[in-house]
Formats: sequence, structure tokens, C-alpha cells
Amino acid sequence: MSGTTLTIVRIAQQGRIEVFNVGDSPAYVGRRKDPNGELELIKLTVDHKPDDEVESERIRIQGGKIYSKAVSTTTTTNDRSNTTNISSTNNTANANDIGGSSSSCSQTKKNMNDITTRTCEQGPLRVWYQCNMDNENKSIGLAMTRSIGDTLAHKIGVSCEPNELQEIITSSDEFVLLASDGLTDVLSSCDIITIMEEYISSLPPYNYKYEWDPQEAAKILVSYARRRWRGCDHIDDITCCIVKLKGKDCFFAV
Repeated sequence: MSGTTLTIVRIAQQGRIEVFNVGDSPAYVGRRKDPNGELELIKLTVDHKPDDEVESERIRIQGGKIYSKAVSTTTTTNDRSNTTNISSTNNTANANDIGGSSSSCSQTKKNMNDITTRTCEQGPLRVWYQCNMDNENKSIGLAMTRSIGDTLAHKIGVSCEPNELQEIITSSDEFVLLASDGLTDVLSSCDIITIMEEYISSLPPYNYKYEWDPQEAAKILVSYARRRWRGCDHIDDITCCIVKLKGKDCFFAV
């Protein structure tokens, strides 16, 4: 299962935004609280995650399992040399209908306290599906409850049905931002606002406020997100698109 997301924002007539989304790639509108006030992000999408009660209930009813991946750590102590060897193994957690996050751990001791095995659930909740691949029975985990494709998981409740939302564009709205979770997992709404304000305020006085470049702003956000991922064992896909709603080169004026 690949977990392909879809987010569509249609800027319609009469100052209306129509939004359709599947998965967890969000869209926001950037809005001023007043003409010269602070910027805020208004979320236009719903994240289809396994920790959502409505989403998880649909999965459970159709026989799906939701839990985090388990990581087993084995500690071996040699009494004579007083040394400790530690090894880790990634396993699939024993299936409960709904599992916890990384806070769930169990511990087993063997051979007069020489060997200790500790199992913890780590990472996000996932929807798990049993399938036969290369003549092997495998468990595949999807970290969302709706996605494009992934038809193998439809029988356990994963859906491709989009959420729909309509929003009226106001004179206080300056841009629409679409992003993958590779950006929003490491940059909060507050981070995005701060970065956008710093970029806009760095422009020359005659270019201030409305004459900024949305492509340049998107590149700056992606660059910040990539730096946040450094030091992790992987870097998620990072995508960002910004559409201006007012000023020079805007897509739509109100």
C-alpha cells in the first residue's frame, strides 16, 4: 500500500473556494485578522488518520486492525565482564483493535536476569492489512484511513471518498497553501506563519505586503522543512504550493 493522498482546491466564482481531500495532505487559507493585523492559517481539510474516532470505527467494523509498529530491544548482560550488549528488532505489534502510540511497552527477563527483552510500540498508528506477497503472508501498514488506490485495503475500510468543504474568500485572505505532511509534520502552523511573515517583511518597502513571490515563499518553506528532517532516519516527501489571492500576479482578486 502506497498511501497516495489527494488535495484539490478550486477557486470558483463569487469568491468561493471548493476543497476536496483524501488522506493527510492539508490545505490552508492565509488570513489577516484585520487589514494590518497578524496572519493566521485557517485549515480547509480534514486529516484522515487512524486516531480519528469516526475513521477508526469504520475500519474496525469492516475487520481492520489499527496499532503501531512494535520494536523489540534485547539486552544481554555478561556478569563476569559486567558488559551489556543491546540489539533491536522491528516487528509487527500483536493486533489489538485499536493500539496506542510509542508509550506502550512490555518487558521480559530470562536466564536469571542475564537477558531482558523490551517491546515498545513506536511511530504513528497504522491500518494493517494481511496479504500474500511472493508466496509469503505479510502485514502491510498504512498511516492513513483514506487514500487514492490501495484497493487491497478497501475490504478493511480504507476509503477513497473525499471530504468536501466550501469557504468564502474574504478581503482579509491573502493566499492558499497546499502541502504534503512532509512539510506539516515538522513545521507547525505557527512556524509557517513566522516564516511567511519574515519573508514578506524582508522585501523592499515598495514591494512590501502584496508584491511577494509565492513560488519563492514555497521554496523557503520546503527548505526549512528539509532542515528540520535532518538527523532523522528518513526524510518524508516535501511538497508545497502557494496561490496568491491579492496583489501582483495573484490568481484571484476580491
